Amino acid sequence: MQGVLEDTLATIWRVPVALTVAGRTDAGVHADAQVAHVDLPGDVEPHPSLVGRLARLLPPDVRVRAVTPAPAG
Repeated sequence: MQGVLEDTLATIWRVPVALTVAGRTDAGVHADAQVAHVDLPGDVEPHPSLVGRLARLLPPDVRVRAVTPAPAG
């Protein structure tokens, strides 16, 4: 699922995206409440409706429930 999310974010932002995730699961295991982090280039701004855009583009078994900016560093 990480690859699906990276590809979708890269489509939205039009830049390569590499997620850092809190943990991985074995094949066939649900990843409820996973946390992921992505560093964006300085000229890319997170879109206010990113969760909605992701909901439209991701397959039904992948959902992003919230996006929160993190402080630098």
